[in-house]
Amino acid sequence: MRRRTGTREKIIDAAMRLFYKQGFHATAVVEVREAAGVTNSGFFYYFNSKADLGCAVARRYLELLRSQVFLPVSRSVEDPVERVFAVLDGYRGILVNNDFSAGCPMGRMAAEISEANPAAVGVLNDAFRVWINEVKGWLREAEDRFPEGTNLAKLAMFVLVTMEGAVMLARSVRRIEPYDESVAELRRYFELLGDKTRRTQGKRGGEK
Repeated sequence: MRRRTGTREKIIDAAMRLFYKQGFHATAVVEVREAAGVTNSGFFYYFNSKADLGCAVARRYLELLRSQVFLPVSRSVEDPVERVFAVLDGYRGILVNNDFSAGCPMGRMAAEISEANPAAVGVLNDAFRVWINEVKGWLREAEDRFPEGTNLAKLAMFVLVTMEGAVMLARSVRRIEPYDESVAELRRYFELLGDKTRRTQGKRGGEK
């Protein structure tokens, strides 16, 4: 049983690497088999199809999201708003370190398999919800910095959309400037929200 579990994990790990570098559609099952070191029958013992494997990879992204993306930042960055930008800096590092051949693995996979594998898209949507909820939790810790009535879930979604779009632009032109400029504008928006909050609080203080 352990051997079988190990083989399945090898296949998923190989698929994650290849999907990450080449994309879902551009990666053939034979490439995954060769990278994992398994036979054709060995592959199909664990997965019925490439779509089935795609769903398993999506589940792995969901499983690793907290432990590899959010938990390290939570432990190393005290300020909750700065944690948000530390996560974005992590995606920046992925772009630069991989010479723009990779970005957010969830976003890339979701863009490719929406029609080919709706089950995997459902798992990826769960992962996006986890992403948004984690950021929303950090924003809630700093909600006194935002204007009263700010929808923190929508603000967290805005952060995600900014990151995904910035990754796409940076990969398209193979330059980091679009990513940096997008994140800088997002930070400016956060600062404007903070300025508005301080002005409101100042007015209230003057009325007392």
